[in-house]
Amino acid sequence: MASVFDDDESLYLALKNTGDFYSIWPSFIDIPSGWSAVAGPALRAEILAHIEQESNQAEAPAASLCADAKA
Repeated sequence: MASVFDDDESLYLALKNTGDFYSIWPSFIDIPSGWSAVAGPALRAEILAHIEQESNQAEAPAASLCADAKA
C-alpha cells in the first residue's frame, strides 16, 4: 500500500513549526498542533521545491556568518 505522502497527483501543504522545521503534509489531513501552513495547497513536487528553497535560504545566513568568523 502506498503512503499518502508519495502521491504525486495529490495536493499538499508545506508546514513549519516553531523550531523552524519544515514538513510536507497532505492537504486533506488536519494540521497537527504546533505546526502552521506556509505554502499550498499544491502538487507534491511544488511543495518539496518550496521546502528546499526555504531551507536553503535559512542556512545561507548561518553559512556566511561562519565564513566571516574564520576570516
